[in-house]
Amino acid sequence: MRIELKTDSDIEGHDELARYVETVVTTALEHDLAKIARVEVQISGVRGATDADDIRCTLDARLEVLHPLAVTHQASTVHETVRGAAAKLKHAVNLALGRDKL
Repeated sequence: MRIELKTDSDIEGHDELARYVETVVTTALEHDLAKIARVEVQISGVRGATDADDIRCTLDARLEVLHPLAVTHQASTVHETVRGAAAKLKHAVNLALGRDKL
């Protein structure tokens, strides 16, 4: 599984962040790594947000045999957004593969 990280100008996309994202996403999807070709990660600031949840993480997973899956999570820190989005993606993958119920 390949992970591609993109950030906007509000987020510093340095090596430490890339390692963190890779660890969190890989850990969340560890049982399905062979079924996922690529995960695109987009972290950005939310323009005009009026609450503390002003950072958004979108994960777009390209599965080998199914349609792409995308999830989004907003939180007040980059680490929270990545963890939240990874948990949502894990659930979405499980649903798509028929392992979880709604």
